[in-house]
Amino acid sequence: MGRISPLRDPGAPYLEGRSIGEIADLLGLELKTVYSRVHLAREHLKTFEFA
Repeated sequence: MGRISPLRDPGAPYLEGRSIGEIADLLGLELKTVYSRVHLAREHLKTFEFA
């Protein structure tokens, strides 16, 4: 799978506290796409070890 462009990555707005609906509108993406990408980002974060 290719990398998501930072301009279409919902991670930062999600961490800023925006709703999934707001992110979808902001990025011009479908709601299901944003839900999917946020889920993948959460799963990816679980693999990191934080000091």
